[in-house]
Amino acid sequence: DNESLQKKLVVDLELPVEVLKMSVLDDIKQLEPFGFGNPEPVFVTKGLKIVDSRVVGSKGNHVKLGLFHEGSNSRLNGIFFGGARKVSDLTSDRVDLAFSLKENTYGGGSTLELQVKDIDTTLTL
Repeated sequence: DNESLQKKLVVDLELPVEVLKMSVLDDIKQLEPFGFGNPEPVFVTKGLKIVDSRVVGSKGNHVKLGLFHEGSNSRLNGIFFGGARKVSDLTSDRVDLAFSLKENTYGGGSTLELQVKDIDTTLTL
């Protein structure tokens, strides 16, 4: 049956937006190398607002996201590989994200980036 063939996303922990900092990523890096038998941790943060999105990639199938959390006045950046269509199909700009934390090194600086695994208006743990 088709349902048994669908890939399931395993979420390790819900994180409040206030803890999404480079120091947490540094702690996660201590668990490397990730791979078979040691999967990269996947987190969920709820209640983010998409404030901007930009389709990227040669085929236009990836999307860079600007995210904002009103409760903590925090702004975050994300990338969703292969997710451009899913983002364009969302019915709300208020979303819950499943993601891994990454370091984006560009122009000599480093910033925290959420590598989105899934996005939904009603994602639950």
